[in-house]
Amino acid sequence: MTGHGEKPLVTEVVVDGRTLSYGDVVAVAHHGAQVALADGVLSRLVRERAIVDDVVDRQVPTYGLTTGLGARSSYALPRAELDAFSVRTVRGRANAVGDPLPVTVVRAALLARVNGLAGGGSGVRPEIPRLLVDLLNARVHPVIPEVGSIGASDLCQMAHVGLVVIGEGSAECGGEVLDGATALRRAGLIPARLGPKDGHVLCSASPLAAGVGALALHEAGAVLALAQAVTALTYEGFRANTSPLDPRVLGLRPAPGQSRAAAELLALLDGGELGDPRNARRVQDPVSLRCAAQVHGAAYAALDFADAALMPELNGCGDNPVVLGGVGGGAEGLSGAGAGAEGLSGAGAGAEELSGIGADTEGLSSAGADTEGLSSAGADTEGLSGIGADAEGLSGAGDGTEELSGTEADAEELSSAGDGSEVPTGAGAGPRAPTAAADAPKMLTDTGDEPQAPAPAPPGTGEILSSGNFHTPALALAYDTLALALTQTASISAERMRRLLDPAVSGLPANLSPYGPERSGFAPLVKTAQALVAEIRMLSTPVCTDPRQGADSVEDDSTNAALGARRLTTMLGRLRQLLAVEAVVAAQAVDLTAPAALGRGPEFLHRAIRKLVPTLNDDRPHGVDVETVSRDILGSDDVRSTLNALAGEVT
Repeated sequence: MTGHGEKPLVTEVVVDGRTLSYGDVVAVAHHGAQVALADGVLSRLVRERAIVDDVVDRQVPTYGLTTGLGARSSYALPRAELDAFSVRTVRGRANAVGDPLPVTVVRAALLARVNGLAGGGSGVRPEIPRLLVDLLNARVHPVIPEVGSIGASDLCQMAHVGLVVIGEGSAECGGEVLDGATALRRAGLIPARLGPKDGHVLCSASPLAAGVGALALHEAGAVLALAQAVTALTYEGFRANTSPLDPRVLGLRPAPGQSRAAAELLALLDGGELGDPRNARRVQDPVSLRCAAQVHGAAYAALDFADAALMPELNGCGDNPVVLGGVGGGAEGLSGAGAGAEGLSGAGAGAEELSGIGADTEGLSSAGADTEGLSSAGADTEGLSGIGADAEGLSGAGDGTEELSGTEADAEELSSAGDGSEVPTGAGAGPRAPTAAADAPKMLTDTGDEPQAPAPAPPGTGEILSSGNFHTPALALAYDTLALALTQTASISAERMRRLLDPAVSGLPANLSPYGPERSGFAPLVKTAQALVAEIRMLSTPVCTDPRQGADSVEDDSTNAALGARRLTTMLGRLRQLLAVEAVVAAQAVDLTAPAALGRGPEFLHRAIRKLVPTLNDDRPHGVDVETVSRDILGSDDVRSTLNALAGEVT
């Protein structure tokens, strides 16, 4: 991976929708860093919310805003029901099951969603991302069950976040699971009032797939670097031949990643005797040693592929529909992963496109729009549209700002045009005050009538368009690819370990026991290695090709991207344990070989292992040694940093 790696440990992450890194996600998820919205984010959200209010006022048929969702997208929603529909959207989709996701995963997902909203395109009320930031900073973590996403947005899981936002559901706070209202109250927070589209926004996009993926790719880069270091230690114990790492050899067939992997291995081995192939035990080694650079290089290439797929998801808008600002559909969103052009203008806007990270025009204005945002009747300089819209981007004309009380009965979504009954609303719901003309369901009907032509949009008010950005096939494919690459890495690790135990190949005592056949040595540990490989291989089964359909075949494809990310976490834990098995065995091989000098990387790793795990003399349990090495050495940030420096790795 290039350009998205380690940053110094930070105490605050400023979110702008464009530049969130894996290191930022780790800082918030694992280290509790505070979160703040960047300057300009709230004003951007206010401008886009004005567009939403304008579309509602003009009764434009718009998916999920003035119509139903999924199979009910052809049904119009009465104006008075739009706020209540937002609440029902959240309640009706909070259907995930299973054990609660770890707090670190929940924090990663919340951060990913806040970043997606901050970049623009959702049309959400500014209060919503501000409350999500407050949840993170107050360490109020919605309880999200682990199973429920099929990759067509993380709807059924992120709806559990929405429940807490409106004071329902449950949340972890200070190690205690509380109902959502109590958790908010303890943190000094107030449930949000949902307006049109807000409920759908809370459930939309793929922040679990992105947040978990960011944590997984960050760890994958570290684990692959560990695989390089452990391989170098095995090279020393085996006295491997390094001629296959010669750049002249690799240049004859420059397969992806292999030159990088080979260069790192040579850097780790620098200072030892193996830099000269004449010090090798054999002319030609087994493939698991001879071709380590090819296998690890392929894993690096798979990681780069995953990085290229994830960064746009982490720093992009995955909503449907999306809100575009400016005449001619000029989007206030991203021009590419990491590009900071906040308001690329549409046709005729007369603004130059901006490119490059950090460029920030904050929404280039269209003809007639002021420099703060889109203007329309009654809009102030912050770009609010519609009579009565306040500075927070509340709904337009006739928007009631007081919450309406009522029962908390969950009402079913409207299933046909003409259903004008008022639905009771619970915590967080505040329907618009009805107006005689606006509340009639005129837009779409279940009999196939064409929608009435909406009133033309005032100049400069932007538009809302249907989007496929919620769909994540590239991300799911990249996760599957990385899973397969990790499995290849695991397979050759187990094979290298077995070659060290075979005296016919290694020239070392059988099973690395100095006392002969009456001792088991490390032979039983082979079974553990094989069990780990079996589990890793099982988890590498592709998930993006699973057949699926839903919503009366309207939603007839999905990706399982969140599942693909979640299983990577388990795979990486198992791979680290497997590398610990190899490391324990390789350290014993080095002890028995006793070379005059070790390379800098193997020497450092061997010394770290021997501080915690003694040389094997008589038989003893090895499981505790493996766990110790996996947790305290391979899991140590200090060890990882040192090995990266020795390998010349810059991530």
